[in-house]
Amino acid sequence: MTMVHGKYRWFAIMMLGLAASGPNAMAATPLSPYKALRLPNAVHPTLSTAPVQAITVGPFNIELEVMRLDAVKKQFGGTIRGAGDAAKAVTWLCYAGKNTAQMPVVYWFASNDEMSGDHHEVTQIAVQSNPGGIAPNGCRDAPTSLTEINFGVPSVGSTLDDVVKHFGPGKPDPKGYLSYATEVAVKEPKDGTVTQSVQYRVRGGVVTTVSVSQVSAF
Repeated sequence: MTMVHGKYRWFAIMMLGLAASGPNAMAATPLSPYKALRLPNAVHPTLSTAPVQAITVGPFNIELEVMRLDAVKKQFGGTIRGAGDAAKAVTWLCYAGKNTAQMPVVYWFASNDEMSGDHHEVTQIAVQSNPGGIAPNGCRDAPTSLTEINFGVPSVGSTLDDVVKHFGPGKPDPKGYLSYATEVAVKEPKDGTVTQSVQYRVRGGVVTTVSVSQVSAF
């Protein structure tokens, strides 16, 4: 009887180990903005001036490549997450809530770690439709102070016609993605370029994702 008991005990321990490393464990892995948004990597300059001049959340102003994720966390709470390495490395904060139109959305604040290093300056901010209203793994519920991110451009819930009217002619690709971007040469602090882009995903003629990113290369 002792041998049988030991055999079953070993089997139970093995099954617990498999469960801990199986689909349920994978489901608990925080969802990164790269995987959630699945935006095309390549953007091409289409505009002569930067598409976004200011980003505000109520009285809170966010300057891309200047404000750090720590400052966003101080304002809205949450846990800073990280994933990937080299060109795929990203650090982020995310919040699930509703916008002013009461549409369930997820707010993403991300730092491309290859460009920002250990400083984690915000290089990307996105708003994504969240029909189920459930916070993705690794995101917290949005605080009452986070009900809209104003980019000064059409956002989630706007129509494709609104986007085209604002930016000019454009047609989503077969997956519904559409982007507008600028690449500007700069002299300070040294010769380089600043690329800023607005990327949309459109479904059924309505914007379901808007992402604004900026990266400087010197």
